[in-house]
Amino acid sequence: MTTPRNLAVVMISNFGRADGGRETWAYQFLPQLLARNSGLSAQLYGLRVDGQADNSPALESSIAAQDQPRFRQRFFSASRNRIPNSLKMIWAMFRHDWFAAESNFQLALGVGSFIELISMLAAPGLRGVPKAVWLRTIYVDEKSDRIPAWLRSLARIVETAVLRRADLVIANGDDTAAYYRARGLTVEVIKNAVDLDRWRMAPPTLERPIDVAFIGRLTALKGCPEFLEACRRLTAGADEGMFRFHTIGEGPFGPEAQALAAQGRLSCHGFVANDLLPQILERIDVCVALTLVRQAAGDEIGGSGTSNALLEQMAAGRVCICWDNAAFRQMIDEQSAYLVPQGDTDGLVAALQDIALNPGEAMRRARNAAKLAEDYGLENHLGRFERAVSRWLPLAAS
Repeated sequence: MTTPRNLAVVMISNFGRADGGRETWAYQFLPQLLARNSGLSAQLYGLRVDGQADNSPALESSIAAQDQPRFRQRFFSASRNRIPNSLKMIWAMFRHDWFAAESNFQLALGVGSFIELISMLAAPGLRGVPKAVWLRTIYVDEKSDRIPAWLRSLARIVETAVLRRADLVIANGDDTAAYYRARGLTVEVIKNAVDLDRWRMAPPTLERPIDVAFIGRLTALKGCPEFLEACRRLTAGADEGMFRFHTIGEGPFGPEAQALAAQGRLSCHGFVANDLLPQILERIDVCVALTLVRQAAGDEIGGSGTSNALLEQMAAGRVCICWDNAAFRQMIDEQSAYLVPQGDTDGLVAALQDIALNPGEAMRRARNAAKLAEDYGLENHLGRFERAVSRWLPLAAS
């Protein structure tokens, strides 16, 4: 008799293609995992809030036709109100009327944070099922602006206690893993991955005006204020006409970006679905990766893990400028990108001017970045996951 291989995947998301890095990852990971393992079935659990689009057809269509019978989806519905989505998901998993066909799992995988793990622990149908959690962020620190300062220490204690209930903890970056290991947790590192073939394209020309892009949420955490200030400085005076600036994404700094666009100093592209992004990236020379991460104990900034966006830009052979912090240092170095002290707008401006004055050196670093990206292919990524879960779920690389 063939041993069943059934995987439950829990993620607090509506799985829109343009929703973020986790969703981009899921649209690559799940189809490839099923394609590599013909005996594996996967059941996905997500959350859809009133007014959100139904993304289940897009998710199913990402799965090869021959693998679709082994893939099921269930989205819990939630009202749009002041109750956090995390609590809605935990309650939905607790209340879910599990069918026998749905509860025969060899492993449950929560993707995101300890909240997904709580959801799995609350689910009656997952009692006794081994549980893995794939951490994509340092949750309590990322949400520090929403948690009163006097509650943060307690929140971290609760988070650590919950994570100890997991049979396997995976982090998507060395910086995140180091943070949780310091709390006494055993953490496996499986960094993010990129579909290398999808991002292969002609190298940038670096002909003036040089096209420079900020891709991601237009927030302070992502470094948008520094990028917009660099735009202001480099579209005036002696540097005018040397660069063209672009934002791809939306967020709190959208109005400020739109104001610069109205002055002809910036192009705002808004949200661009990840499957359409290669077409835009072909017209970009330089990309910035400016997500802030903790530099020392006590900083109120979470770890970012391995950046999907930066991996895509590296694989595409774009010239990359990054804050010099733990998140990006684990992926690149001075030979493959321009590293600038975190938050240093003057340094960001200087790096862009250096690229314009020394395009040959910039192209050399871009080629080196593309070579580094080869180590982050999906095949390696999937193999690491399959080996990590082999004690519960025998898969292709076990």
